[in-house]
Amino acid sequence: MAWKTKVTRDANHPGIVKDLTTKYDKKVVDLAAVGHGVPDIIAADDFCTVLVEIKMPTGRFYLTQLEFLADWPGRAGFAETTEDVLRLMHDPDAALNAFERIAIKAIVDQLRSESKSINERMPRVAVRKFEKLFRAAGGRI
Repeated sequence: MAWKTKVTRDANHPGIVKDLTTKYDKKVVDLAAVGHGVPDIIAADDFCTVLVEIKMPTGRFYLTQLEFLADWPGRAGFAETTEDVLRLMHDPDAALNAFERIAIKAIVDQLRSESKSINERMPRVAVRKFEKLFRAAGGRI
């Protein structure tokens, strides 16, 4: 018997994938159904491959998503628009750097300890709250 899981994608996800494949001729693998913190897409061309977590400004991150990106050794980052993905692909400075990965891990540890006190099974954080914490830690968004 196959397991069926509900796959939810942010509202901007399909448009970003369509733009990348049709307008910009990028290769995209949609990973949204994988779960376990794996980012939404892999985007690639002849020069670069990047893992991307797509979010709406009003969305929420699962802490597992943030942990995955912080631990990933290759190019990775967050995107709200097609242009954000292209920037991640073509500007090495746009992807998460080592300092930012450490900052994300610290933020996740802080949020995880807070979530234990309220007994959340799958702790999440609002995108805007994460951005505020990330900027305060010296990260670029």
